[in-house]
Amino acid sequence: MEIALSTCWFHGAEGGVLESIRAAREVGFRAFEIGVTDEDVPVDEIAALVRAGEVRVVSVHNLCTRSRLLGRNARGDFLGNPSESKRRDAVRRTLETIDVARSLGTDTVVVHLGEARMRSAARRQAQLGRYVLDIGRTQELSQEVQRLLRKRRDRALKTMDAVRRSLREVLERAPEAVLAVENRYYFHQVPLPDELEQLLREFPRVSYCHDVGHAHALDAIGFVPHAEWLDRFGARMAEVHIHDVVQLVDHLPPGAGHMDFGMLRGRIPSSVPLVMEVHDGYPPAQLAAARRFLERHFDASPPRSDPPRTAV
Repeated sequence: MEIALSTCWFHGAEGGVLESIRAAREVGFRAFEIGVTDEDVPVDEIAALVRAGEVRVVSVHNLCTRSRLLGRNARGDFLGNPSESKRRDAVRRTLETIDVARSLGTDTVVVHLGEARMRSAARRQAQLGRYVLDIGRTQELSQEVQRLLRKRRDRALKTMDAVRRSLREVLERAPEAVLAVENRYYFHQVPLPDELEQLLREFPRVSYCHDVGHAHALDAIGFVPHAEWLDRFGARMAEVHIHDVVQLVDHLPPGAGHMDFGMLRGRIPSSVPLVMEVHDGYPPAQLAAARRFLERHFDASPPRSDPPRTAV
């Protein structure tokens, strides 16, 4: 089982993404997911490192193009936007991301699919999260969760129609791509398990990216049991975004919180890479300790050897 690092983690020094990769390599990382950063991604320089055998790119996270992308569509969520102009722009930029992935030696692109339009849904989930932390899981909470899910069901139909059009257009033009659909943190975001099952049935080239922190958040409030994602979609899993949680705060280094990693072990195929998606601000040494923590828990092998170093 391979352990990779997402460029979600940013070292914060001059040199941007390349400096982050260099710092991560110094503490033993050799495999990376590229993307999930507001920094410019130096695609050609990373491709040179891949060709030299100094790093391996396991996936690219949408959107990741040769120009910086900010705003609400920075992660490609407009693939599920009912606005045709926004959806088409997301398709175009996703195809650009697939070209970037190809240049970096991978077919796997992690995608977000947008959300059902529900006013103040994220705020309501945050309120329910505080309720769980203060009071716990109650019958009243369960009733409210079911009410929100019923409301979401109809609101998500237009989003899912747009998602299908987008996936069809992307895969018609890039049939070699492996689109790994990520589960999301908020209940109104797409997909929930039944929606993901429909997409996996309709699109053989679509796979699944399991984010453990997102699943934990939905489980803690009562929307979807964490294990349901793993048990239903393990056979179609392309990668795992792995990190730790404290209460409902995620993207912490593994070993720094209370994620039930024992529940994950045995449910993740050994061929699936574990991508540490850790927010910035943590020193490289803590990331190395987190990788060793995962190696112990998942019987993962450390990098075989240090490749020759060159300046990045």
